Amino acid sequence: MKYIFKCMLISTSLTALAQEQVNPRTAQKVLVSGASAILLRTHGTPDMVRLTFKMPIKQRVCKATELRSLMKASAADCGTETRTVRVQRARNVTEEVSREYAKSCMVRESVCVFEAIELSEESDTIRITFRDLPQLRDSESESFLVTAEATSVENTDFRFTVKTLETVETYKVLQVRLLGLLAMDRFEVVRE
Repeated sequence: MKYIFKCMLISTSLTALAQEQVNPRTAQKVLVSGASAILLRTHGTPDMVRLTFKMPIKQRVCKATELRSLMKASAADCGTETRTVRVQRARNVTEEVSREYAKSCMVRESVCVFEAIELSEESDTIRITFRDLPQLRDSESESFLVTAEATSVENTDFRFTVKTLETVETYKVLQVRLLGLLAMDRFEVVRE
């Protein structure tokens, strides 16, 4: 058990050494090159910090297109036509009803025939607020691991995570949600 704990501690330390360390003493905005960073909180760190992650992501790009004729049944592309139909309402009562239907037509559209995946450099910003945390002394510091991950190949939005590494007290990291549902790129660090 001690061996496993030592291995985990060593791997965590090696991972921490590979991260970019960010210490926003006076600036609220910091640029990070890469997918993760260690945010150092000291006595001079502002209550709200913005980290802008700039990293390469893969995107699908259309390299060749061609015009093709496609059959569509769409009111927006082809228009509509009015048809009158006889509807029987009762035994001896019939009524004529007019209805509009979408027409079918041939439409020429540009279609991608060859796609490639290319690397492009994208950036996204995370906002971290330190809410009602204790004031740190000159010699004290706290560290937080902040990571960014592209959500998919075609999406340039990043998914962020914030975790505590070394802190003076025990903190909770909360992700701010819009209307309680939609996760945003904002986090709050609060006391437990």
